[in-house]
Amino acid sequence: MNRVGCGSSFKTQITELKRVFLIFCGIFVSIMIMAPVFGSQLDMDGPSLEMGSIDWEKRVVRAKGIGVPPNKAVNPTQSRVMTQRAARIVAYQRLLEVTENIQVDSQTVVKNYILESDVVRTRVSGMVRGAQVVEERAFPDGSYEVTLEMNLKNLDGYLNTQIPSNPNPKSPEFSIRKKPEHHQVDYTGLLINAQGLQISECLFPKIKMSDGQVVYSRDNVQADLDSGIAGYVRGVTEATSHDKVRDNPLIVKALGVDKGNPTDLVIHEADAQLIHLEPKNLEFLREGKVVIAY
Repeated sequence: MNRVGCGSSFKTQITELKRVFLIFCGIFVSIMIMAPVFGSQLDMDGPSLEMGSIDWEKRVVRAKGIGVPPNKAVNPTQSRVMTQRAARIVAYQRLLEVTENIQVDSQTVVKNYILESDVVRTRVSGMVRGAQVVEERAFPDGSYEVTLEMNLKNLDGYLNTQIPSNPNPKSPEFSIRKKPEHHQVDYTGLLINAQGLQISECLFPKIKMSDGQVVYSRDNVQADLDSGIAGYVRGVTEATSHDKVRDNPLIVKALGVDKGNPTDLVIHEADAQLIHLEPKNLEFLREGKVVIAY
């Protein structure tokens, strides 16, 4: 009888081990299947959606914050108010973190200017505190979620007046001065087709020729411009209807990104001359009517 009992117990243990093993395998397979989804949601090129994000097409920065109910609330109303306040504080902190890591140009991020100047730090903090609440959600467990949004035009407009620039902007001195053969057209802006290139968005991108000469930068733009020196749009067709270049943009194909500076684009010398040797084109450059399609 004892032998039978031991055998039965042993079989039961084996069956249980098999069941646990199958459950473990199921969990492992599920994780492997879902890994690509989680990876795409985390967006390894920038902050995750849960931490914050930058929408370069709409030119806004967003961040979420979640608050949990406190343990020592006097009543449900106080608990709700404290939880909501905690969510907003977290959202403001995350929005500031995302803002500090925004690329200003190929060399610097916003945080560099904040560390160098108390004035810039105070102004940027004020912009973050002035962000709008665009969504609020209460959950059954009592927690609360707040989503904040800040317009980028306030940031780049301010930085554009704080960062030293060339006081006497002029057209680049190209080596070839012959005007390209073309019919005179009244263009309404410049559209750089950068589709297929691995570019990085920034507040003040540069357009260059392959020899390094700068065709367009913030030095070409009037100082009081608050709409950004360039817009970013997904797709060339969509970019042609952007407010900056609407109607009849001059479309130029980017040859690539500047070596070591993925925020800066390189175009052909002939296209650079087409842009600069027509006086009317310099006018829309001064107004920052430039869009990058990617």
